[in-house]
Amino acid sequence: MGLKHAMTQRAPGGRWHRAVPVVVLVVVIGVASGLLAPSFGTRSIHGVGTVGLGDRNLALGAGSLGAPPSPTPRGASSFEDIGVAGEPYNLAYDRAKGEVFVTEFAADEVAVISDRTYSVVDQIRVGSGPNGIAFDSNQSEVFVANLFSGNLSVISAKTDHVVATVSTGGYPFLAAYDPAGGEVFVSDYRSPLVRVISDVSNEVVATVAVGSDPGGLAYDPEQQTMFVANSGSNNVSVISTVTNRTEATIPVGAGPLEVAFDPTTDRAFVTNNGARNLSVISASTDRVVGSVPLALPPIGVAYDSGTRDVFVSEAEFESNGSIVTNVSVVSAATDSVVGGLPAESFPSGLLYDPTAHVVFVANVEANDVSVLPDAFLLTTSGVGRDPLGVAAAPSDDAVYVTNFFSNDVTVISTASDSAAATIPVGVGPTGIAYDPAKNELFVANSGSDNVSVISAATNKVVASVPVGDYPFGVAYDAGKKEVFVSNFYSRNVSVISTRTNAVVATVVAFALPTGIAYDPQAGELFLANSGSDFVLVISDTTNDGFYAITVGSLPYGVAYDPAQREVFVTNYGSNDVSVISVAKNAVVATIDVPEQPYGVAFDLGTNSVFVAGSGGVFVTEISTLTDQVIQEIPVGNDPTGVAFVPGLGEDFVTNAGSDSVSIVLD
Repeated sequence: MGLKHAMTQRAPGGRWHRAVPVVVLVVVIGVASGLLAPSFGTRSIHGVGTVGLGDRNLALGAGSLGAPPSPTPRGASSFEDIGVAGEPYNLAYDRAKGEVFVTEFAADEVAVISDRTYSVVDQIRVGSGPNGIAFDSNQSEVFVANLFSGNLSVISAKTDHVVATVSTGGYPFLAAYDPAGGEVFVSDYRSPLVRVISDVSNEVVATVAVGSDPGGLAYDPEQQTMFVANSGSNNVSVISTVTNRTEATIPVGAGPLEVAFDPTTDRAFVTNNGARNLSVISASTDRVVGSVPLALPPIGVAYDSGTRDVFVSEAEFESNGSIVTNVSVVSAATDSVVGGLPAESFPSGLLYDPTAHVVFVANVEANDVSVLPDAFLLTTSGVGRDPLGVAAAPSDDAVYVTNFFSNDVTVISTASDSAAATIPVGVGPTGIAYDPAKNELFVANSGSDNVSVISAATNKVVASVPVGDYPFGVAYDAGKKEVFVSNFYSRNVSVISTRTNAVVATVVAFALPTGIAYDPQAGELFLANSGSDFVLVISDTTNDGFYAITVGSLPYGVAYDPAQREVFVTNYGSNDVSVISVAKNAVVATIDVPEQPYGVAFDLGTNSVFVAGSGGVFVTEISTLTDQVIQEIPVGNDPTGVAFVPGLGEDFVTNAGSDSVSIVLD
């Protein structure tokens, strides 16, 4: 069969056979003087236009299957948008209550969002023009800098009521909290000053001279210092929180706006709007030790302790008055951009939530807060077009990803989490499986009706094996040293000997076979047949299907749990997962999951399976001990394939929608 299968043929239910992956993650931060500074003559600020993403279509399974989805358009990268009022700007987090506090600049209010329900649970009236905000973990209070009323509102996080007002004068702008000293540091928008407020007396206890037009602040608990970005003097002031005096001034790039601190490496990251880069400062030496070039003028910055990434919001006005936006993902390990995606609306403040493992972004013009996945992403340049299948080669510290429209396989180094090589294969590669005995990978090429055999040692194709019509899922049989390949349109399974790289048998299947998984204890394979809602049990001794198990509608993905001796089958049409007991050859549980489940993989480290919900932006984690959903983990749009890397305790997810791979940590 030619490429027409991948481009024009439909599966049952009219689903197109095309592939596409997705991306995940973005972040943005607060306002500062210059490009995104508030105007004192008006309460409104120009927004950023939404960037559209194209269309999408196919999916693939966990090291084996591929699943044709419906042709829905690619969506935004957020998995939740929470409506708020009056130009949201900055955010603070109360971990004890699991609540996010959002300043609403034009409404003179603070919205309270639950990170459990992703909904607004309260609105709190504060001063005029609330902008900066900081959470006081000692007193369980929230300090809100009111730009126009020259004061701070103090909110009890326990009652969500204002309990005090601190007069500061001037234009209180952005804020940060020092838990060791029990003090809040607030920059003044129009003066070279930072005011220090005691959280015990709720009074200004010190005024510290800094550079011109101070904006973002970040606290270093190790050195007990506060970093202040001064956009007017192109430098960063370092304040000792012990003496409340500036002890160093560090020149950086033009127009520094915001600061984020990484306690792991004891470094600060500063966005330089005029220089289009990110300065990296060593807190131990108070010197710039690195610079990260960015595509657009950066604004906000935030550090994600879960992934050790730094997220940078960027925006630039074009000559026609429109704004181009982007969020770059910078690895704090390498000080290099490792990913990015378009930002919607006018992204301002951002907050990393370590409990929910998500990022909240305040969108000024859209009057909402986006909830973004906390997962690593590879950029479009890192992988090919429409990554679908994924398999790990642990001995080579690599993960292999099939790219449906690029007709190639991307090799991702698990040491650097970056693309290390690209291997051309056949037309429309989908499923992929690893043979540890020979250190080779087998790739099903749906458009050219063959299987490419790749040497993981050389990352080159060493053989090409003709198989049936539209090969799709792939599974490796360690007992027989054979590879089983489901052929979607010829309704059979090709059995390839890994010794000779030739087809040695053909197994008759039911309608439209897709995903396949191997049970080494019984020497059996479990094959999903999407056209007949059966799972066919195949003996690797006789190469015959000897038992059919009825499951849900349109089964696609299959994964085996050796501990419980159960098989998990994703049912795309009925939005559930069938759990099959190998001992009984019967379904023993049915688990409801959201968003058109496709790929599935067993995670030995957590005794759970991860199910990619291709219709949304989640991977659902299910306990194999209880057959209950544990959590929904936000990843990219339309996630499709999943593979577990045993030595790392990581799950790699291909996302059908923006050509990316997400890495989920156990």
